[in-house]
Amino acid sequence: MTTGLLGSADLAATTLTTICTLPAGSQSFTVNVCNRNNANVAIRIAPLAAAATPTSAEWFVYDTTLQAYSVMQLSGVTSGSAKLVVVYSDTANVSVNVYGV
Repeated sequence: MTTGLLGSADLAATTLTTICTLPAGSQSFTVNVCNRNNANVAIRIAPLAAAATPTSAEWFVYDTTLQAYSVMQLSGVTSGSAKLVVVYSDTANVSVNVYGV
C-alpha cells in the first residue's frame, strides 16, 4: 500500500489531467486543489475515474468556483481498486496534490 504523496500537477487550462493512478487495495486519500490566481477559477474533480476521460457519473466536483488564492480539499475518499484521479481547471496556475494512506 502506497502512503504519502500519490501525485501532483500544475494544471494547464481547459485540460483533463490525470494526477495519479491509485494502487489496487483499500486506499484512503485526499485531493488538495490550490488556486494561485488573483481571479476565481472553475474546477472539476473525478477522484475515482475508470479512464482519463471521466463519465458524467464519475465527477464528484463539477465546475465549482474556487476563489482567488484559495484551497479546496476533498478528503476521506476511499478506493478499493485501481482508479484514476482526474482534475480539470478552466484556468492555468492551479496546483493539485493527492496524498493518502
